[in-house]
Amino acid sequence: MMEKVLFTLQVLVGLLSIIDTSIWVLFYKWFNDSLRKLEPPTPGDRIPDKVLIITPARNEEDNIGFMIESLQKQDYKNYTLVIVDDASTDNTPCIVKKYASRDGRIRYLRIEETPKGWSPKIYAIIRGLEEHDDGSYPVLVFLDADVYLKKESTLRILVSRAYTYNAIVSMNPRFKCKTLRCQLMETILTTLAHALFGFHQKRTTWFYGCCWAVTREIYYKLGGHRAFYNQIVEDRAIAEYARKLRINIQVINGIEYIETTWYSSIRETMEALQRILAPHIAHTSRRKLIGESILLTLHYAQPLITALASVVNPVLIPIALMNYIIQVAVHTKATRLNKHSLISAFLTPITGQVLPITLFLSKQLRWRGRKLYCNS
Repeated sequence: MMEKVLFTLQVLVGLLSIIDTSIWVLFYKWFNDSLRKLEPPTPGDRIPDKVLIITPARNEEDNIGFMIESLQKQDYKNYTLVIVDDASTDNTPCIVKKYASRDGRIRYLRIEETPKGWSPKIYAIIRGLEEHDDGSYPVLVFLDADVYLKKESTLRILVSRAYTYNAIVSMNPRFKCKTLRCQLMETILTTLAHALFGFHQKRTTWFYGCCWAVTREIYYKLGGHRAFYNQIVEDRAIAEYARKLRINIQVINGIEYIETTWYSSIRETMEALQRILAPHIAHTSRRKLIGESILLTLHYAQPLITALASVVNPVLIPIALMNYIIQVAVHTKATRLNKHSLISAFLTPITGQVLPITLFLSKQLRWRGRKLYCNS
């Protein structure tokens, strides 16, 4: 009797591994399809006479200087940069004020409190617009404080395409990591983002909120950021509403043009994952979350499960190896895209277990040491 049970389990493990391998093959195809749908990094035919750039910043002393200097090197010079300091407790204010004293295009604004129920980032952006948007800027640009514009033509490409096509234009950045654990998580996120929610899908409604431009007409047609004041993932909410209004959204292949820094510590990474998944978690029953967690666990751990089963039946060894190789191959695309170590692709059966855990973490969201009280 026991032998029959063991044989049945071995067959089941083998079948699951083959099915899982087939899914990874599909992921590989979808990843490629998504990348092919990205717009080429070429400028539009028209360019605005000036643009307004809004950058919210909180405790960004390690990044804000590099962001400002990369903007100053751009071949498009007609911009006003408003940096809204969201009650930073580090050296961010001093750094920004130093640059502002030397460059008349830079404005500094500090806010001490965010109204309850508001997203801190969105409130900072709105305050920046209220204080410095006089209605004369045909294009608005939103850049995160940890963004770095690698090529001198980056800003020109963004604003000219937004102006030419009267659209929302974003860039697919390179996600820069300072630590291996950062690379491990970013490899998985980049892979799943393109494979499951890639730009090849008609239902895809998102863009990269770290770096985007939009015409004034389209921005206020959407209601501006004020219409999304309590959203945790505001770029997704804006994209969803834009699709409903049939507004053109373009995402440019900007890997060689722009980069943003991903979180280095485990705590910051987990908090970021919670924020990214918050809209999904908020509208999904606990039973369904349990099911999704189990599927994710099996999906990433299948090579390990099959390898363990092969101790009893060596026939499963090539199946486990095949499953592992294709899983690594899919994630290798993400490591090459972001120029990360291949080690992060080889360790995905282990690091992939972090996502299921995130689904069941506390729903109290945090950002830069601050609790978030937002609807998703």
